[in-house]
Amino acid sequence: MRNVARVISVTCFVFVFANGCLLSQSSATMSSILNPDVVSVTRWTVSGSKDRLLCVVSERRVANGSSLPVRTLTVYRQKELDLSVLYHFETQDSILNAYPLGDRDGRLFLTWVGGSAYHFRVLAWVDGEVEQVLDASSKLPLEILYDGQGRDSLLVTQPEMKDGKWTPTDGTTDVYKWNGKAYDELGTVPWAKRFQCVSKKTCASAK
Repeated sequence: MRNVARVISVTCFVFVFANGCLLSQSSATMSSILNPDVVSVTRWTVSGSKDRLLCVVSERRVANGSSLPVRTLTVYRQKELDLSVLYHFETQDSILNAYPLGDRDGRLFLTWVGGSAYHFRVLAWVDGEVEQVLDASSKLPLEILYDGQGRDSLLVTQPEMKDGKWTPTDGTTDVYKWNGKAYDELGTVPWAKRFQCVSKKTCASAK
């Protein structure tokens, strides 16, 4: 029986609260982080941790007069109402979406927007720690392809300018496949052949 692949094109959704800032402290309480500074809150459930992880994005204006605010992503381990910091990241990009790739043990997928491009970052729970396992950018939304075993591949397309518009038709696609602890870069293929790239061997033959 043939495996049927499922393709998801990443769209725009985010849990929005308000604008402001979040302190990068080593511990916190639920009441201290759910303040007007928070723009996004996402729950992330992983095995090997008795407690849920809470992913909070906040925003603050900088005092030096820069027009761009600083956005902060902080991943907390939540134990009842107490929180401890596991991961911290700052950027001037705007958050577009944040969600786990699965109900349990899925990676945390985040899309940021800045400089007229999408910036994709993926966090994973590896050996009891939060690690960034992918950092990629594109003018187009990323695609997610699932194989018959439920493992995902991330397809990042670099489009070409045609008739004044960015189009994938003549572009190329970088393909990354999850191996259980990291994303293997399978290769870069023409956009039209991106679904043929399911291993390094098939990627090489699709060029």
